[in-house]
Amino acid sequence: MKKVITVLSLLFVLIVSGAIFTKWAEKGLAEPYHEEVSPNGKFKAVIYDVAEYTAFAKLYDNETGEFIAESPIIEAPEATGIHWEPNGYIVRYGMTMMFDIGEYDTKYSSFSELRTYK
Repeated sequence: MKKVITVLSLLFVLIVSGAIFTKWAEKGLAEPYHEEVSPNGKFKAVIYDVAEYTAFAKLYDNETGEFIAESPIIEAPEATGIHWEPNGYIVRYGMTMMFDIGEYDTKYSSFSELRTYK
């Protein structure tokens, strides 16, 4: 009976570890595909290619290199590149929104102009 419990416990640990690794591997093993600096030069978005037509992005402070945020994995078959919205608040990859500057604690309130929070 003790062997059965040990084997089942080990099997459970392996299954859980495999599930966690698989979830991590989607992003953890992805390669940087494209990067672009915001129009105001204060931010950098790096797109990572997960699989065909599937990607995610990381947003950095371009001046300090500090990591700001990571987007969820998205499917973007129509993606032609990073688009910094003219209003300065949203970054898109293709038609899919990746980042909204209002969601993050940064000293700048826009990707395009040098507006700062008061």
